[in-house]
Amino acid sequence: MGVIWPLVRALGDGMLAPFLWMPPVPALVSLSGVTGLVLLAAFRWLTPQRALRRTKDGMSAALYEMRVFSAAPGQVLLAQGRAIWLTLRYLALATPSLLVLGPLLALLVARASLPFEHRPVAPGERVLLCVELDRAVDRSRLAMESELDLLPPRLHLSGGRRVCARLRARRPGVFHVAIRVDGREAARKRVVVDHRYRADLSPTAARADDVHLLLGREPSLDAGPVRRVELDYPRQTLSWLGMPWWLDLLLLSLVVALLLRRRLGVVF
Repeated sequence: MGVIWPLVRALGDGMLAPFLWMPPVPALVSLSGVTGLVLLAAFRWLTPQRALRRTKDGMSAALYEMRVFSAAPGQVLLAQGRAIWLTLRYLALATPSLLVLGPLLALLVARASLPFEHRPVAPGERVLLCVELDRAVDRSRLAMESELDLLPPRLHLSGGRRVCARLRARRPGVFHVAIRVDGREAARKRVVVDHRYRADLSPTAARADDVHLLLGREPSLDAGPVRRVELDYPRQTLSWLGMPWWLDLLLLSLVVALLLRRRLGVVF
């Protein structure tokens, strides 16, 4: 898993990278349009289009036959059986593409939740930084250093394995907090202050074998005394068309795909 998570994260970052420099709503609309176009092209490439077209035509013919011969029960039963068989065939033809596109779409939504559900710290705002240590590490051996203000007191959670501190930034920029154990730097966490640096937003730094690595945009931590570093970035509510952002994304992508399917000659 240590190799898989970084590859998956890199793929998600690659899909999002062109849109992170836009304000949230234009980024959401642009991402939806590109997603709909890419999904449409991928569906065309991953499915046997001629077989799908013949299957859909057969389904339409079976439904029409049921209406025309409604007074002949035997003929209707035959048409119903043919419609069921063709429906199953259609699903069998489309399933391979759904098995590929479904996880990619889920990954896109998971990675997009980072910039669309969080915002950078504002100058003067306080946030909480938590460090999770290995069981064998005494919390008294941990120290933090940063250009940011480290506000007392430190909080000890989860039986002492998590050590949390409040941070405050005085000016915009991208800063770092160095986490030291026994005087040696064991981890480093990026802190983004001001919306102009939104592309660098990353709430979690984790080891390469940790699923939480998917929630960050930073290099994986070495297998040292620190397991994970989490920054509690402020949450934001992005809603367009009166729905949660991820429903907006899926709906707009579907609309784009439907509008362009005939022009691109895609059957689905």
